Amino acid sequence: MKVKTLIVLFDNKLPLNRMPLFRGAIIDLVGGDDMYHNHKEDSFYYRYPFIQYKRIHGQAAIFTIGPGTEQITKLLNANNFKLKMGEESETFVIEKIIPGLTLIQTWDSRFHYHLRKWVALNSENYTKYLAMETVIERTQFLQNILTGNILSMCKGLGITIEKTIECLITHIDEPHKVKYKGNSLMSFDLEFASNVSLPDYIGLGKAVSMGYGMVVMKHEKKKLNNNPITKKHEWTITVCRRRFVRNTEVHIQHFVQKSHGQPERAFSMVERLYGRCLQ
Repeated sequence: MKVKTLIVLFDNKLPLNRMPLFRGAIIDLVGGDDMYHNHKEDSFYYRYPFIQYKRIHGQAAIFTIGPGTEQITKLLNANNFKLKMGEESETFVIEKIIPGLTLIQTWDSRFHYHLRKWVALNSENYTKYLAMETVIERTQFLQNILTGNILSMCKGLGITIEKTIECLITHIDEPHKVKYKGNSLMSFDLEFASNVSLPDYIGLGKAVSMGYGMVVMKHEKKKLNNNPITKKHEWTITVCRRRFVRNTEVHIQHFVQKSHGQPERAFSMVERLYGRCLQ
């Protein structure tokens, strides 16, 4: 199934400890829309978060997927990005907007990913993990949880997986503690291979709406396509010639000019662009 993504990348640096303030300020800016926070009046929506708050290369960012790509229009239409961050105010500047399309499904080959600050364990699994004596046991346990995370993500996006999901952890660092809602949680930085194609910056595991469990593919270095359209329109284009992913980076100035802040029009332009740029 093809799934739309859209990333709003800000020029502002965002320390990890200010992520909750950034999220809260964005929620206030859009008037408390539940798509931005997954809260009901007295409980939660138990759904995969379609809008996720990230740090990408240390910069503030918002990752949206599926229905979230349409809801982000409310944010893009805001003329003032002066956000109240605790006791301070800070003006955020959009550096660029990155629309993308990814075919999320299983394949006969495997794809390699980085996974950062993955919060994998609930209280029950944490106890089981600590009781395991060997690295092999623990790694297999985490692989099973990661497989479940991918399956849950797909289910939340309405994607049916026909074949068995495969996950193989190829490298894992020592676990470290992270603070989330006042609690100290164990998180993992690792590399894994899977037969499922995933979009860059999607979140897996717990607390993904706050940037934990961020996935980035280990991309091969590719030369930019020399198609004249890139020069004519001054677009920064990264074409990944893998058959399952088509991502294009678009400068914010050109995006605004051509789509007038409307993601649906931008995706239409990107789809037309693929046909002219992909070999």
